[in-house]
Amino acid sequence: MYRFEELGQHCLECGDPLVYGRANRKFCSEACKNRYHNRRKSISWERYKQKVIRTLERNHGILSALMAAGLKSVDVIDLAQMGFNFNYITSYRRNGRRHRFCCFDIRYDIYGDRVVDIEDTGAVPKSNEADPKESPPESVR
Repeated sequence: MYRFEELGQHCLECGDPLVYGRANRKFCSEACKNRYHNRRKSISWERYKQKVIRTLERNHGILSALMAAGLKSVDVIDLAQMGFNFNYITSYRRNGRRHRFCCFDIRYDIYGDRVVDIEDTGAVPKSNEADPKESPPESVR
């Protein structure tokens, strides 16, 4: 056993001095060790969720731009070159020989090496459209 007071080593979680134990000891107790690793794990989980959301938003932006340009189909390779990531979707359904995917409110099918039938499902109201629930009552107009 070593005395760490002269080495100045401290617990990575709480900062208390490590006064006994192995020379490479990092934590003063099991509780500090568990808190430290749980905190690090939760931070990495948050980063992972942010990455997924960013990727889905990028995919949605690419599909929205294609729809705005009037395109209803595009090659898989071309879509991948635009930065589309096929590993991130919000829903999937098999429709005969086609595979139907959704990215939020945009639906598309993959048939062979083409992405076809890119269309808005209308599930999410557009931000510039007035919500009927928010319109003033008839007596106020």
